[in-house]
Amino acid sequence: MIGSLLASAPQFISMANASINAMSSYQKLKTEKAWAKFQKRQAQADAVAKLGAAKVQANQIREQTKKAAKDKATQLASSGVVVGSGVGDEAVRDLLASGFYNANMTMYNAHDAFMRALQGIETNTIQAKQKNKANKMGVMTSLLRLAKTGLSK
Repeated sequence: MIGSLLASAPQFISMANASINAMSSYQKLKTEKAWAKFQKRQAQADAVAKLGAAKVQANQIREQTKKAAKDKATQLASSGVVVGSGVGDEAVRDLLASGFYNANMTMYNAHDAFMRALQGIETNTIQAKQKNKANKMGVMTSLLRLAKTGLSK
């Protein structure tokens, strides 16, 4: 009896090893899937936060521009220039146009970065799905090894 158990020991060890490999592959599959989901959510949150920060920055630029235009108009008026006509009006309009252009470019660049971030998220999602498929194949391979070991001898 002990002799037959000892003769079967390599087979049992091989089966145990194949079982451990299958469980390890399955755990890796679950962990990487959860990690990919977390990374996707974090990247989305980061992209939205950056876009929100750019909106705040653009609004600050607009507000600063309006204040600077009022200050410029006041300065021109106090120096004797008639605001609302000619050179004074042109100086204020140029200041406003420049500030609003800067605010719009801030939003354009932020939106562009946001769209690139979304593309990156999509690419990472596709890569994670491919990796998940490969990990599933690893689990299946481990299970087939287990079955082969159990059937041999």
